[in-house]
Amino acid sequence: MKKLSISGFFSGFNKQSQTLFWINGRSIFVVAGKKRKTHRFITNNGFKDGRIADFSKSLKTIQGICQENSLKIGNPLVKNKAIVFIPTDSSPLEQSIFKKLFRRVGFFDIELRKYETAFHAFLAKQAYEKGVFAYIGQEISEIGVFSNQLQQSFIIYYSLKEAIEETSYFFREQHLFELSADVALDLYQEMGRQGEKFSLVVRGRNSRNQELQTSTFSFKDVEPLFSFLQKKAMKEIDSVIQNNSFKMINPDRWIILGDDFFKNCLDSSKEKSLKLKSEFDLMQGVEWL
Repeated sequence: MKKLSISGFFSGFNKQSQTLFWINGRSIFVVAGKKRKTHRFITNNGFKDGRIADFSKSLKTIQGICQENSLKIGNPLVKNKAIVFIPTDSSPLEQSIFKKLFRRVGFFDIELRKYETAFHAFLAKQAYEKGVFAYIGQEISEIGVFSNQLQQSFIIYYSLKEAIEETSYFFREQHLFELSADVALDLYQEMGRQGEKFSLVVRGRNSRNQELQTSTFSFKDVEPLFSFLQKKAMKEIDSVIQNNSFKMINPDRWIILGDDFFKNCLDSSKEKSLKLKSEFDLMQGVEWL
């Protein structure tokens, strides 16, 4: 018969499990162990602009996500830790509500990471002594300037939600073509990837009879929209470039997350930029901080 040692029995109580959450306007990115998963938000999820708008609904949302990821929350033998990425300008009250939410879910330890912290860690890991990050989120966006001596972040008034709405409105008014939000986002991003070489087959509905329709659009068809969005993006970029913090640091590289169109605008202004694929690129580097 195998002998059970006292030390072996109590070692089970020291087992730790860490889960990372990044909350944006349309989804939550989750890293649990070696698994990475994106959860698209359903309506009435309890979150708005990357923040908690309805506590009970957001609690239900996080509990459901934990179940989908088979997280054993509430297991007395496991100390569950949650690292939650939140907007940089989150107030102390908002931060306390985030901690309360994840504690109610059942996490033993909750650590909040601001967006700017994740970007700064990425820049340091890449051996950049100074730089700028631009996070174009679904509902909230921010830009941060970094060096060894200075760090400052700015909320900017440019988001993917706004870009989707402008794209949908333009096609409805100018081409009598109704787009879903997902198609409008893809079309917007393709304008950034292709620029003046833009050509895309788009599926939507005819605004007059609501019948499904597939049409091909060239740059000439979207040029007014392209110019309008470019001016809005460049206004935000210029406001940062003219800031004293930017001038003091004189960064040599931009890191972009979330937006090919925004990167296109930076490239056209001769700024060096690197685009990250998704929030997962930042989340994975948090452990070494």
